[in-house]
Amino acid sequence: MTPLDQFGSSEHGLPVGNRFAERDQVRPGSMGKALPGQCIAVVDEDGAPVAPGTVGFIASLPPPDATYALGYWNNPEAERAGSGAASGWIVTGDLGRQ
Repeated sequence: MTPLDQFGSSEHGLPVGNRFAERDQVRPGSMGKALPGQCIAVVDEDGAPVAPGTVGFIASLPPPDATYALGYWNNPEAERAGSGAASGWIVTGDLGRQ
C-alpha cells in the first residue's frame, strides 16, 4: 500500500497533499502538491519566494473563501510571526523545499 501524505496546520487546514495523485506518481518523501484553489510557496524570512531546492518557510495565500485562523488568543508575538512579511501570506513556521 502506498502512503498518501499531506501537509496542513490547525491554522489553515490541509492545503497540500498527494491524495489525488496516481499511486505510481507518488514520490517517497514528498508531501504532494498544492490542492486545487491553493497558492503555496516556500519563502524566506522576508516573505520572498526562494529558489527551487532551497529550504525556507512553507507559506500559503488562501483563496478568498477559505477559512483559517485570524490570530492567536492573547499571543500577539505568534500572530505577527504567523502572518509572514508579505501581505496575505500565512506562514506557520514549518520548513520545506520545493
